[in-house]
Amino acid sequence: MLVNFRVKNFMSIKESTLLDLRASSDKRHAHTFNSGINGMHLLNTTAIYGANATGKTTIVLALKVMQEIIREGFITRGINLRVEPFLLDKTTKRESSEFEVNLVIENTHYRYGFSATREKIIKEWLYAYPNGEEKGKQICFIRHADSSFESTYQEEKWQEIREFAGDNVLWLSVGAVFKTSYLKPSLRSVFDWFDKNLKIIVDESRLEHLGLSFSRFGRFSNDISNNNTIEMCKNERDKALILTYLEDVDFSIKNLEVIQEERRVHTRRSAIPSLRTRDKLKFFHSDEHKEGFDLQQESAGTQRFLELLAPFIVALRKGHTLIVDELNEKLHSRLVYFLWKMFQHERLNKKHAQLVVTTHDTSLLSFEDDLERFIDCIWFCRKMDNGATRLFPLSGYETDSIEDIEEAYLSGRFGGVPFIRDIDL
Repeated sequence: MLVNFRVKNFMSIKESTLLDLRASSDKRHAHTFNSGINGMHLLNTTAIYGANATGKTTIVLALKVMQEIIREGFITRGINLRVEPFLLDKTTKRESSEFEVNLVIENTHYRYGFSATREKIIKEWLYAYPNGEEKGKQICFIRHADSSFESTYQEEKWQEIREFAGDNVLWLSVGAVFKTSYLKPSLRSVFDWFDKNLKIIVDESRLEHLGLSFSRFGRFSNDISNNNTIEMCKNERDKALILTYLEDVDFSIKNLEVIQEERRVHTRRSAIPSLRTRDKLKFFHSDEHKEGFDLQQESAGTQRFLELLAPFIVALRKGHTLIVDELNEKLHSRLVYFLWKMFQHERLNKKHAQLVVTTHDTSLLSFEDDLERFIDCIWFCRKMDNGATRLFPLSGYETDSIEDIEEAYLSGRFGGVPFIRDIDL
């Protein structure tokens, strides 16, 4: 479970910026769940608003970069790290970028982070707080720029880990797979959270800018794919569930089928194309007419909803933290709210999955009727005069006198909206 994420000096983010998923109230309600650590309640839904070019996607990219540096540690050894500092300042463009998360994993609170330039890891740290107690704090390790370190444990593998990691590989990535006697459970728990529990959906073109396609390594960086839906539809129970959701949102799709399609593939080794098969979905809109439609023949909104539906279902089943950039893209406001409410449904979200989205769809602000409990869920991105991104929580504003939160936001009460001059015709 993600408690908070902090980033500094990355792309449009200059100062230390915190996205906090802790609820300000300990009262149990639809937007929160008990983390099991000292009565701390966490949010199951969080939305980030802001005008275009204020840095909403940068928050998502920062967490994605952190995830990929951790996951690809061995593969990228000797390759420049995918960090980009704030370039509009002479000082910060020469300084390291910094990333940190606080997590709750199996009743232990972890604080993990690192600072890095494109060439090397400057510092890295991991603390563990069993049962969330400060007095039981354990320094799993602190790695300094000169390769010296501090640790509660006298681990005989430290020297081996240090030598293998070199300058630009994280000790977390190395130590998680080493057979260490004391540290491996902590290192592995944090590594696995990034590798298996954190799912991020963001436009591929934004990843390519940072060199995050990793196609040469055989890994898809984005956690969205039509293959997810295809695999689920091979299971009759899962297919029935998907059809139920499609019926709930009125897409008029009566049935789905996975078929195998043959296609000719040209290779350099042979002048004769070879035949290969691939799975694809067929959509049926009537019980009477047997004509099936390809995904590309469906509306853009249908395609987007289907792409998101499988990751949403899996996240709820497994308790993932799911980050979605531009949730509202191609979707009607009521579909956005439908996906949002899935994570607040007590029966659907038994594993305490978390949803964090960026969006321009202000209807979320009007659909919710309990403002007092809802304010923790909303954050605003602003671009400051120096071009830097700043993140502000709605809970930091006076809202007692506000009756319509959507109208207040659109009028500029909280910032995060574009200031547009009238067109002189």
